Amino acid sequence: MKAFWICSALLSMVAAIPLQNTNIEEILRNDNPSALESIILNLIEDLRETIYNGSEDLPVLDPLYIDELTLTDEDVPLPGAHLQLKDTTVQNLGSFVVDEISVSSLLIINRVHLSGYIPVIDVDNGHYDLSVSVAGYSVFGAGRSRLKIINPRITADLTIQLGIISGMTLTQCDVKFNLGAFEPEISGLFGHEGASEFVNWFLQDLVPELVIFYETEINDFLSDVVRDIVSDALP
Repeated sequence: MKAFWICSALLSMVAAIPLQNTNIEEILRNDNPSALESIILNLIEDLRETIYNGSEDLPVLDPLYIDELTLTDEDVPLPGAHLQLKDTTVQNLGSFVVDEISVSSLLIINRVHLSGYIPVIDVDNGHYDLSVSVAGYSVFGAGRSRLKIINPRITADLTIQLGIISGMTLTQCDVKFNLGAFEPEISGLFGHEGASEFVNWFLQDLVPELVIFYETEINDFLSDVVRDIVSDALP
């Protein structure tokens, strides 16, 4: 599930990127989808620049250093979950690729489709402490871990409606998360080094299956995050 939370954190960073006086409403009223596509692509590149170089409000995010992070069942949709991470480095957040973008207009209705992925996210963790029970499986352990999160993809479909006189409203926001693969190298699982190799192999299949199992909850959460970001950005 780390893949989902890392990608959702990346999405939240978009809220820190200003629109720089771009008159989106005027562009939409002039029925100019290509201009809006250019604005979106420029904002994406602004996000990449911020991830690599930081800003007045954000530190450099690639690589991202996390001294300590604790997640419980109040943070993730897994009853009884507990995950503590110390001395964690996350790399390649800025290497995302946007391979699908389109904007279409019909009268006052404008639809935006956007899809992108990160080829691989590398996570190196100095120490973890994990306890979780999900889908009939119990996983626990403590030690050092390295993860490769391969091809996490986020796809967003937005509908923006223009007001009769002025203003814009986000009337639809559907966001989907997919994971290509998960490659863990985790020591200390089940408190026994001999079990770690088997569990790592097991988790390669389990984590993508959990993403599918909790697809609705994950997509609903990401849709709410993007809805808040876009609604705040619209004039």
